[in-house]
Amino acid sequence: MEVRNGGIGKDKHGHLPLIRENSDNCKNHTPRYGWVFCLILYAFIISDLYIRVTPFLVVILLFERVSWIVFLSLCVALSVFECLMLRFVLLKDTVKHKWKDALKYFSIGIISSSYYLLCCIGLKWLPQNIRFRKGLAIEHTIRALLSFALTLLSVFVQTFISSWQFEQATILVFLMLTLNLIVFLIMLCRLK
Repeated sequence: MEVRNGGIGKDKHGHLPLIRENSDNCKNHTPRYGWVFCLILYAFIISDLYIRVTPFLVVILLFERVSWIVFLSLCVALSVFECLMLRFVLLKDTVKHKWKDALKYFSIGIISSSYYLLCCIGLKWLPQNIRFRKGLAIEHTIRALLSFALTLLSVFVQTFISSWQFEQATILVFLMLTLNLIVFLIMLCRLK
């Protein structure tokens, strides 16, 4: 399917359109995603980064006396979680050295799943070793739930134990979680 003059169309399966270069100099016509997909991808990456990092930092800052213990505990827990998710859920069955790849790339997932997503969409310079539906969908959903749980913990602490210090950040986390959920559902429906 070709899209011309900036028009947006859907293929028979309802997937986002591919834009093909119409250059006589190019021997290989490489598909590229349209601007709608790029906007959706941008919204996902920004909201994903925010919902993974902000609740983590807010919880650490709420426990000032034991912040190092909380920080190290969360870092170890998230590292083990991401390594295991990458090894057993995200990596495709065709990957030969799963533990080697898991240990090499797990730290990226602590901050954002954007690298995993980019590995799913078929960019030439990245390995296509991540499962989208059965891998990234499960990992991202669990991490979004963990972010939600950390945010609820921060709301509880700020309401019953200390005073409200991170009201705007907490509200923004809930808004970004909503945006991320909507964009992720769109991607699940549109991508193969």
